[in-house]
Amino acid sequence: YFIMRAKKKVVAFFVLLSVMVGWLFSTEAMGRLLTTLLISQVEHRHDMKPTDADIVVVLTGGMRFTGKEVGWLPEMESYQRLVAALEIHRKMNSRTPILISGGKTHGPHYPSESAVLKARFDKDNARILPFVLEEISINTYENALQSAHIIHDRQASRVLLVTSEEHMLRALAAFRGRGIDPLPLRVYTMSRGPLTFSDYLPSYTGVKTNARALYEIYAIVDYLISDHIRMDDVFYKQK
Repeated sequence: YFIMRAKKKVVAFFVLLSVMVGWLFSTEAMGRLLTTLLISQVEHRHDMKPTDADIVVVLTGGMRFTGKEVGWLPEMESYQRLVAALEIHRKMNSRTPILISGGKTHGPHYPSESAVLKARFDKDNARILPFVLEEISINTYENALQSAHIIHDRQASRVLLVTSEEHMLRALAAFRGRGIDPLPLRVYTMSRGPLTFSDYLPSYTGVKTNARALYEIYAIVDYLISDHIRMDDVFYKQK
């Protein structure tokens, strides 16, 4: 009897704990806290300005198929990253290359994310820009690996890296691991402003914000274990 009672208490405790953890990690408040933790660790070189860059690297953020009539379109996050890069590029030498990095993430028979993003830009704009496409990589580590070859071939030493703010810490570490020390240009993705009562309640937005932040934390740990990056690449000290 006492053993059964003890087991029920243990089960009840873990059920309650699961509910509390599930509640916590489905709120916008916790998602913002985790995202802020990632953002706060981003340190970078201070010997250049964004407009000093020899090359601008834009990491793609996905694409989707919208039907036979329209075809493939970049995710909004990809387009926002490119728009942010172009705002800086307008103030730079017009011949400074813009490297779009993103391969065939949906399979070899489909277009690359970088080609889809460039095609969308070409459709919306009449300007001709010095785009360079990197169409091999399918993750952040490969973004850095393949982009490094292009950067070294072009003998570029001042690199501007453009990606979303919660992704920037991992992206910088991956590039540093390949011998590239970029200056980050972060595209805002997290909601700003004071927290409200609803931000402490479970929501779809909260789940999504937490999932993005937790994935980045997991991926950084995975890269460290896989020896793709080192702790020095994550916690930066300018050489």
